[in-house]
Amino acid sequence: MRLAACGYRFYEVSNAERDGHRSRHNSAYWSGRAYLGLGPAAHSFDGRVRRWNVAAWEAYRRAVVAGLPAVEAEEVLTEEQRELERLYLALRTDTGVPRSVCPPDRLTAWRGEGWVELQGERVVCRPEGWLRLDALVRDLTSAGRTV
Repeated sequence: MRLAACGYRFYEVSNAERDGHRSRHNSAYWSGRAYLGLGPAAHSFDGRVRRWNVAAWEAYRRAVVAGLPAVEAEEVLTEEQRELERLYLALRTDTGVPRSVCPPDRLTAWRGEGWVELQGERVVCRPEGWLRLDALVRDLTSAGRTV
């Protein structure tokens, strides 16, 4: 609430802005766009494969100096994993998800608890909903619903 008192507005569960100044860099993560991470422990994503670099500075430096890849590991996301991630990331933001994603009984219950609100045809988490984000996504996916 201190940030709100200073004129900031949360547009993502862990990011706030003032006067329309949002992080363009971080928005790539939340929208599922490709991004390139440079440096120790940095992550990259091309829309299907996520890679992360060696975390220890010295090991990273040695790999770069030797002309070797500094990638520690990667994971190839299945279509189901990408859909789940899209759902989770959208609920993290003030954009939310289409109303059609939420079964009416869950939407009614969540609104009654003050966890979400409707903004047009979008379901958007309120701060209380962001605190329960994992449970809300689990609730949606256990209902057999996906984006």
